[in-house]
Amino acid sequence: MCHGISAASGKAGAIVGPFGFLYTAQNQDPTKTDKGYPSGISLRNALMVLGGVNFLGMVFTFLVPESKGKSLEEMSQENEEDEDGSTKMRQQSSHWHIKIC
Repeated sequence: MCHGISAASGKAGAIVGPFGFLYTAQNQDPTKTDKGYPSGISLRNALMVLGGVNFLGMVFTFLVPESKGKSLEEMSQENEEDEDGSTKMRQQSSHWHIKIC
């Protein structure tokens, strides 16, 4: 079942994110960092990186086509009708198919 992998990666990201932000948001000056933490890129720069990643996510979201109530098969034109009205599957060699599990 593939659902466990996506759920686990989401939880791992939720755990790693705050700790990664904690380390990167430390001051660049090693004398001003909290005890036990290495110097980071500063809070301002960490928030700029976060804003850049969020902006890229927004741009890529707009690149996904709207389905407009069509099914996946209709959008990918996977099924084609012949002259006699029968439907056959068309092989798509130009698409990448990635299966995790």
